[in-house]
Amino acid sequence: MSSTHWLPETAKGDNLPNALCLGTGRFLRSVLVPTLVGAGYRPALIQTRGRSFMEFMASSDSATTTYPVDTVLPSGDIQTDSVACWGAFSLGTSEDKSYVLDNFLPTLKGISILGIGVTEAGLASKDTQVMKDLFLVFQKFQQVIVKDKKCEDLNGKKICVIDMDNVPNNGDKVRQYMFELAAATEDKDMTSFLEEHIVFMNSMVDRITSHREGDKMVPKCEPMPAKALVVLDPNGDLPQSFGQQPGVVVRKSVDELQLDIALKLKVANGTHTAIAHLLALMKLLKTDVLSSDKPGSLMMKYLDSMVENQIVPSAGVNQEEATAVYKDWRQRLVHPHFGLSSFFITQNGPAKGGIRWGPTVKELAQQKIQLEYSMAFAYAVLLRWLTPVPNTEVDSSSGICTGWLDGVDVNQVTIDKNKGTEYADGLLYDLENGWYQYKCSINSNIGGSDTKLTALLQKCVTSKSTEDCKDAVKMYLLASDGGDLSSVQESINELTEAVSQLYLGLISGKSVGVLLEELGSKSNGIGFSDKC
Repeated sequence: MSSTHWLPETAKGDNLPNALCLGTGRFLRSVLVPTLVGAGYRPALIQTRGRSFMEFMASSDSATTTYPVDTVLPSGDIQTDSVACWGAFSLGTSEDKSYVLDNFLPTLKGISILGIGVTEAGLASKDTQVMKDLFLVFQKFQQVIVKDKKCEDLNGKKICVIDMDNVPNNGDKVRQYMFELAAATEDKDMTSFLEEHIVFMNSMVDRITSHREGDKMVPKCEPMPAKALVVLDPNGDLPQSFGQQPGVVVRKSVDELQLDIALKLKVANGTHTAIAHLLALMKLLKTDVLSSDKPGSLMMKYLDSMVENQIVPSAGVNQEEATAVYKDWRQRLVHPHFGLSSFFITQNGPAKGGIRWGPTVKELAQQKIQLEYSMAFAYAVLLRWLTPVPNTEVDSSSGICTGWLDGVDVNQVTIDKNKGTEYADGLLYDLENGWYQYKCSINSNIGGSDTKLTALLQKCVTSKSTEDCKDAVKMYLLASDGGDLSSVQESINELTEAVSQLYLGLISGKSVGVLLEELGSKSNGIGFSDKC
């Protein structure tokens, strides 16, 4: 390896890279790079910070021009694929960056696809370092393509920019930032170059990816989902071969992509949120428990009812597509050897409940389809999760609250942060002593003063008042984080009553597991599919 880059011996002459990826994250390397290779491209990867991927490739056998990707099959077997790579570079040091911009890019005959994987933080504004670096890459492309006229392989085609970050309208964001940076240079030629030679594509991405045990450089993935990468290409700028790769769907209209995103949010994300808090409260650490006979089969009965009787009907004319999305997602949920942390999924629970369930509730109300107890149970469990231990204070600086797990006397919880296990951004849980931390900032003006949802939920534990419970449920459902259901407020009175009833039971000594069993067996005359 050179001190500034890694290139395989085969990368020369007509075998130079003709696709680039800005970013070397495991998700990008397990989805986009295999897609590019399968479509006939020769991708090279540029790490935005650090040199770990470049050094990883260089540490392999000198004849090796691939990196491994592990897929965990439903049987538990590991399938390892070798993914071809035509170069590894870095922008991590001034010397590395100089080599990329001044030595590597000018030698290329044509880059027709540029993939980006820079995390949500990298897409926060035009002023992030990675956006500034991307603009430098485009400036170099302008010089090579327009001024030096060296990229004869493009044949007038545009460079397709595909972002792999899970951010809505990601392509539009990148486009906006690049044009803002171009405007700041007052270089009209650069603005014209972006308009004439670059197309920024919106996308939806979805493949659960972690890393091989003992080696964080090797991606470890679930089997490729049906829609691992959905790309909006209204003008046909991508080659046909791109859309023929496993897990890739190319859409021609904005409406099609928006439907994909909406269904992912309601079906996949919505059921994930519906099960995560239940699992965590029951001290079940991973979602792979859903593959078990007990309690997995009962939990899947709950999710099946929620999807079939609430989420799918809410999809209107797109019910068939919603059913297909759940069929694919359900297989992923019950993968017996690829579970995710239930506590990790509970992050930002208040907002996720609103974003992921709110649209379903609104659409059902607007269609005058009655809400059922599967949906009420989801809300009740979420509110139980958001209920603080009595007589504990919210940390004013961090907004962190402390709740209690099933099987623990709420009045006997012993909280010792030194015994906690971190599951996300400073949030802890302690299974032995039965407590966990979470964040919730929802508040509302009640009686002329601001009232926090957590304070009202805390009051419910003490008062055991049906009216207090109703007030808490209403506060959540009408809050912006709760989905702002004010437009259908008159249509969700029965839902509010049902959630309040279930929630009151959960703070009065009934465990979420027992309530799940009661609804599953209809032992109290009410089941998941019964109307509120």
